[in-house]
Amino acid sequence: MVSWQQQQQALLQQATEQIRQYDEQKEQIRQKLIQENEQKIRQQILENEMRQQILERERIARLKSLNDILVLTPREFEKLTGKILEQIGGLHNVQHVGGSGDLGADLIGLDSHNEKVIIQCKRYAPGNMIGSPSIQTFIGMIHVHHKVQKGIFVTTSKFTQPAIDLANKHNISLIDGDDIVKFVQAIQTNKQSQ
Repeated sequence: MVSWQQQQQALLQQATEQIRQYDEQKEQIRQKLIQENEQKIRQQILENEMRQQILERERIARLKSLNDILVLTPREFEKLTGKILEQIGGLHNVQHVGGSGDLGADLIGLDSHNEKVIIQCKRYAPGNMIGSPSIQTFIGMIHVHHKVQKGIFVTTSKFTQPAIDLANKHNISLIDGDDIVKFVQAIQTNKQSQ
């Protein structure tokens, strides 16, 4: 005959096992909900990225002149420059890193040899030319601070001849406002022909 204590012990073990099974089921349900939520979040992120890309393409399509580009905020101009350099400039993995204290790097990308390229963007009014002091500072930042050999300096205005000469000596590519407009028009032409 089973004693009362043994019965209680058996009931306690049974209850403990039921609680353990319940906790396992609860954890499985929790994990499933987490996975479903993560999947939904990933899907939302992908959809948002696709919407953002469509908006970027539409925004570029609306740009017709340098004046249209000059109304962009500095950040918008930097992002536009990144898109241009990816689509026409031979760079990939262009990342926006600009902001206060950016140390001369508004964008960082990789060239066709996967070498890092530093990009400085200046959205200046057409009469505000970039001179050699700005190029000197940029050269110092890319070589000394960023330890990179290639740079691109982009402006909506123009470069002085001393700035052009200095850039040519130090592997710095220059893109001015006229170049930007040509690039945007080329992107628009490519999109229309597709």
